[in-house]
Amino acid sequence: MCFSLNRAIATTTRFAARLLHLPFTHPLPAPGSADANAAEDALRRYQEQLLSEAVVAGLVQALDGLEGDDLVAPAGLLSQLVLRSSSYARQFLEAGGLDEPLVRRLLRPGNPPSVLVDALLAVSQVSFFNFRLGNVTDAVFCFAAREAEPASLPRHCPRRRVRLHHALTLPRGPGRSGAVV
Repeated sequence: MCFSLNRAIATTTRFAARLLHLPFTHPLPAPGSADANAAEDALRRYQEQLLSEAVVAGLVQALDGLEGDDLVAPAGLLSQLVLRSSSYARQFLEAGGLDEPLVRRLLRPGNPPSVLVDALLAVSQVSFFNFRLGNVTDAVFCFAAREAEPASLPRHCPRRRVRLHHALTLPRGPGRSGAVV
């Protein structure tokens, strides 16, 4: 029963993310035409509606029970929205988009490459919009390297020691509580 419920939730989340992403996938009409202006206005209103309904926060929460291929559509929509606006980036941050369990789930080496890329894009954009995060992007990249190749480098390798040291000793303080490492 629990497995089938989890499967149903994953399927629903995947399809909902695909539906929400559809307006971004259609090309706009040629610039300057009446159709182009109407399409741009409709897309702008759609984005405002997604923002007011806190879709990013809902997607971050929905990622909690997803694995592997089920992460592709929600992670893709998240990165698309976060890349579009600092308001979406703020929602991502406030919803826990940089919390360690979520970052671990998204950067798991067995995930599809598109999930890894989308996760890194979203985290990079959030750190770009929010200077108080300091070296969060560096921490995430080091975290990803540590997760992806824990045994591939010998323990005595300077490159491995530097990466691990950097990832484990990043300064923390006000505004740096994302705790990616």
